[in-house]
Amino acid sequence: MYVILPKKIIRKVELVVITAEGLMPSEARILQTLFEEGLDWLHIRKPGMPSADLERLIKQISTCWYPKIILHDNAELAMDVGLGGFHVKLNDLGRVDRRNGMEISTSSHGIQEFHAASLVASRIFISPLFNSISKPGYTANASLKAMGNIKRSNKLVALGGVCPHHLPELEMWGFDAAAFMGFLWQDAEPVARFREAISLKRKSKIEKRIAPLHYITHLVDGYSMEQQVHDVCWGGCRWVQFRMKNVSDALRRETAEKLLPIARSYGATFIINDDPLLAKAVDADGVHLGKEDGHPSEARQILGPDKIIGATANTLEDIRELSRYPIDYLGVGPFRFTRTKDKLSPILGLDGYRQLLQGMHQEQIAIPVVAIGGIDADDISSLLQAGVHGVALSGIIHRHAAPERACRELLGHITA
Repeated sequence: MYVILPKKIIRKVELVVITAEGLMPSEARILQTLFEEGLDWLHIRKPGMPSADLERLIKQISTCWYPKIILHDNAELAMDVGLGGFHVKLNDLGRVDRRNGMEISTSSHGIQEFHAASLVASRIFISPLFNSISKPGYTANASLKAMGNIKRSNKLVALGGVCPHHLPELEMWGFDAAAFMGFLWQDAEPVARFREAISLKRKSKIEKRIAPLHYITHLVDGYSMEQQVHDVCWGGCRWVQFRMKNVSDALRRETAEKLLPIARSYGATFIINDDPLLAKAVDADGVHLGKEDGHPSEARQILGPDKIIGATANTLEDIRELSRYPIDYLGVGPFRFTRTKDKLSPILGLDGYRQLLQGMHQEQIAIPVVAIGGIDADDISSLLQAGVHGVALSGIIHRHAAPERACRELLGHITA
């Protein structure tokens, strides 16, 4: 039993091209070819070009592509020719007629501008996501990356230094589209450059599986972590979270390097607790962040788009905040009191989970929830019925006389 992460977290980004400002040799033929190669949207941006010249350029492109063309700063011509939409400056949105059914796009450079634009625009460019290629000195604004996971009805288009190798990151951050400009037009072969993007888009599919049973390691006298990982994996558990508190960094890394090949030999996912730098150093499958253990966006920058990031939550407010960032699952708890973790958050109980999951459903937050904290075998069925995806356990397994048998029995409760 696994879950493939929902589209809210992983989406296939559309490819957008913004034209060069000046007229390029054979530009209409190039634009036509880009559509034929798989371009999703074309933004024609020609500052200062007379309407007659713009119309002449547009009419050299097959009308079958017109619904996918957005014209900048000339809404009247876009409507007259029958294009898909038009792009206007943020300050001009208030004068736009939204009743014509056309796409309306604009640009935003921060959260306040985004909220203003979202009242009218169907597509909003967010920039600069990366250091600009066409505008030297126009540097990336790292805080904008979190905007991809804002609850919204319009589409967000990443702009500013975007190259094909950024596509997996943009998918993970929750952006709907990637806009290419300098990457294409500063090359003598723009079609060839665009084919690089198409190739990566077709290959780019980050599929992460969140197991229903998570084992969290624990320092136990006479029962090594190596034996713990072997036993739980032998019992069918396919997710190990390495947690080792109050030891030196050197010992923690040494132990992680011993545990990782054991987990891999069973095909189990190996997650590091609290430390994205260690996760990167040993090439673990991901990291789980506690409430005081760093920001998900920073962890994503360290680990990249392919690794798993989980985060701890206790309230709907926690979940709402975390849903803005590129995380893959939530560890929500505690279910009841547990001695395996210090600094416990308020106890949730079964009703607490029901309320949180109902709130997530109402707010359309679709992130797998893994329940944690003092859970017994008899609790699993009720928690799954409440809507959790899985459970994270420690003491109930490592205190069992036969931990591998405990895992088999717990998996039986999960799959029943």
